[in-house]
Amino acid sequence: MAKLFFKKKALLAKIEATYGVDAGPTGALNAIQTRNLSISPLEGDQLEFDVDTELFGAKAATMVGKHVKITGEVALAGSGDLGVAPAWGVLMLGCGHTETIVADTSVTYEPKDQDTNSLTMWVLVGRTLHKVTGARGTVKMSSRKREYPWLQFEFTGLFGPVVDQPTALGTVLSAFVKPQPFRAETVEFEVGSYLAGLHELSVDFGQRVEFYEHSEEEQVQQVDRMATWQGTVEEPDVGTHNFYNDVNAETLMAFSYIHGTVPGNIVEITAPKTQLLSPQRQEVQNIAALQLQGPFVQDGSGPEYSVIVR
Repeated sequence: MAKLFFKKKALLAKIEATYGVDAGPTGALNAIQTRNLSISPLEGDQLEFDVDTELFGAKAATMVGKHVKITGEVALAGSGDLGVAPAWGVLMLGCGHTETIVADTSVTYEPKDQDTNSLTMWVLVGRTLHKVTGARGTVKMSSRKREYPWLQFEFTGLFGPVVDQPTALGTVLSAFVKPQPFRAETVEFEVGSYLAGLHELSVDFGQRVEFYEHSEEEQVQQVDRMATWQGTVEEPDVGTHNFYNDVNAETLMAFSYIHGTVPGNIVEITAPKTQLLSPQRQEVQNIAALQLQGPFVQDGSGPEYSVIVR
């Protein structure tokens, strides 16, 4: 019997033309470079046929609401070329975003509410290939000093064929660019027109995805979105900037995070309006720090955030 080596993993992802119909991804065109790739290959609810009997003991069950969960991380970096979509862009499309390309300039991802893309995702573990269709997902960003920044994805999809794959998928990962680590010269963080000394930042883009079914269909749908962020910054004296006044006055302010310095490998997350909530004082190497957090506020005037690759 062939051994299934857990560390031998691969992910392919491709936009579906028709929901739930396998788009046929290939290793040459649709491979995704991941870290900590994992699949929960069959989830659902156990429906027990609990009828009366003369004896104790468990009853046979049927699994309903069958679906699959796929999680993993992808390095936050550009494509290396201005106006060329990063190789992880397909995952952003599968997480309820639009993609706007300006030739030789930038690629921008912004949230959308309806008609979101679905993905076919093939996950190879050892020589077991899981073919998942109809996948939609959620995405978060994590960045902290002296580390690389990462996008963290979780996709929910429809259960599909699980087959033996004795040969490699031929993954080509040359489109993925190595990110720049978080250092003083590579990261800039501004909130409310104040350029803050950032220690770490996490952004939850807030998609809510659920498995949905009725008598005529089963589908994974994005049903809501609420984007939030949390960051730790060096606390300024209140004469320089008073974050407590910002919180108390319920001030709406702009948000900007820029990672990278090399054109083609710069990623910027911006929001026109955020609101600071519940600041907490911390200590970092005996220096006072504030943990700030809040939502990206949707006021009906446009997308509440943008992810710009330039």
